[in-house]
Amino acid sequence: MFIGHFGVALAAKKIEPRGNLGAYFLAAQFVDLLWPFMLIAGLESVRIEPGITVATPLDFVSYPITHSLLMALVWSAAAGCLYFAKSKNARAALVMGALVASHWILDFISHRPDLPLWPGGVKVGLGLWNSLPATLVVELAIFAGGVWLYAQSTTAASKKGKIAFWSLIAFFIRCPSRQHVRPAPAERLGDPIQRPRHVVNRFVGLVGRPEPIASDQIKPPPYLCGLCVLCVEIYFSVRPSPLSPSSPAAASPSASAFSGSSSSPFSSTPRVLGRR
Repeated sequence: MFIGHFGVALAAKKIEPRGNLGAYFLAAQFVDLLWPFMLIAGLESVRIEPGITVATPLDFVSYPITHSLLMALVWSAAAGCLYFAKSKNARAALVMGALVASHWILDFISHRPDLPLWPGGVKVGLGLWNSLPATLVVELAIFAGGVWLYAQSTTAASKKGKIAFWSLIAFFIRCPSRQHVRPAPAERLGDPIQRPRHVVNRFVGLVGRPEPIASDQIKPPPYLCGLCVLCVEIYFSVRPSPLSPSSPAAASPSASAFSGSSSSPFSSTPRVLGRR
């Protein structure tokens, strides 16, 4: 599951429009963003096993810290508490926590039985990834539903915001098509931890020359660009509003309520407050 997670985050704006979309994206993908660091630290492991599922060649050997149900609930509670401490918005904090937990639910639908209920516990999974057509249909349906709900609950603050948003949607749609259609490598990469360390060595240059791996296996993850966009969104959302106190928009109660996100290129205001 990839864009399905982002579809749920987009739908969350319908529930709590005052929450930041970048923060919702971060919550929906939090455990997947944490997972590579667990691999590099040697706390979790993955192998490439061509044919293990139709949709992905990844064999998730062990990831109890990020992808067990128990830890997903722990991360969910932590995310909700941290967001409430920062925003004092209880409704948005509950949405943030639910988004973190929703990641495990969608993975449970997609994965083969490799998701532990607790660290070292029973592993479950419905195996949607065993069918490529079903995977694409379900993911695109969830994402399309999220986009529709988002469009119903918000209005772009400017033409630039509308173009930027739909460009982001097009980027998300392109990512799973490349992920699922691209053929798997012909051989395993060996030790589960070698690939993450190799990526770090290759792109960050922490140590000397790593052992050779085919060039088509060392491309950065497709969500890396999306993560950069997400960071930009979060940066703009927390900047002080550039509106001066004397400007009419600054004096408007509805504008001040959303001044934290109005400067974002993806910013939007609830339709109930009217267009700006």
